[in-house]
Amino acid sequence: MDEVSTARPEPEAERHASWLELFFDLVAVAGVAQIAHLLHGEPGLPDLGMYALLFLALWTAWICFTRYGNVAGEGTHARTVLAAMFGMAVMAAAVSGVHDGEHGQARPFALAYVLIRLLASRAWEFRREILVDWPATQMSLGVVPWIVSLECRT
Repeated sequence: MDEVSTARPEPEAERHASWLELFFDLVAVAGVAQIAHLLHGEPGLPDLGMYALLFLALWTAWICFTRYGNVAGEGTHARTVLAAMFGMAVMAAAVSGVHDGEHGQARPFALAYVLIRLLASRAWEFRREILVDWPATQMSLGVVPWIVSLECRT
């Protein structure tokens, strides 16, 4: 009679966030704080819509690289994350002027978002992995409206 093994599989070692990942998160928090300024005072429906749109863009950019860092672990390329961090800082800096007509910062925000998403897509392509539980991190379909908005402002 074969003996049945009752040994439990070894648990995977717990991975902690690196300093680079924590700094990246801090830049994202600064971006969210900038976006929250859109709700200062008595925000109307357009302000709430703008808040939701900008927050979704920043969150999507952040989650793409958070997933990348979680999956890649020690294989995370620091230059890639630093480039994304710079793009998110540009997005955060552009928030204050998104309503300013001709001199607004909507275009730099949109351009930074598009570049970050393309960078994320490239990072996943380089890893040659498919993330089935969150395919939006690898697909750049969500940048189409932002590219259209860039074209409309020229």
